[in-house]
Amino acid sequence: MRIKLEDLNIKQASTRDLANILTILNETTLNLNQKGIMQWDYPWCEAEVLADIELNRAYLLSTNDDDAIATFFIKGKVSLSTLTLEPDSMYLNQIAILPEYQGQNIGSYIIDYVKHLARIKGKPLYLDCWAGNEKLIEFYSSNGFKNLGNYPEGDYFVTILKHDEDSAESKN
Repeated sequence: MRIKLEDLNIKQASTRDLANILTILNETTLNLNQKGIMQWDYPWCEAEVLADIELNRAYLLSTNDDDAIATFFIKGKVSLSTLTLEPDSMYLNQIAILPEYQGQNIGSYIIDYVKHLARIKGKPLYLDCWAGNEKLIEFYSSNGFKNLGNYPEGDYFVTILKHDEDSAESKN
């Protein structure tokens, strides 16, 4: 389905959005798994997603017709076993877009929204992805993020990226 970016709305999720968020996360995860990308575990834990909603970390992207098509989460300080990020930073993660809406710049739309929030709040912005997802790492780099390297997380590695305001400004 083709969509116009101006027809999209982003809001902080509420508990009423739990079912939509789980559907988006689960459908996106299955789609990734079919492509051999083991970014996330399936199925998503309802209690963990609900906790993120209750902590005001979850966001929902919908069309003007109120069709929920994407979700993402913004967390505060995150520590991995071998890396501690700057205090008072923002951590964008779990960007999930329903498969039928992918490839329409919705991911960049979400990233631009979160970069704007980080800029307003004066906070550094980070994100990560499974280190084996080279296409996604390239996508994040093209959206102004600098690759900080690969770090262990459980039995796999994640690539950590930081928004590079200087790099982003030089592209404009």
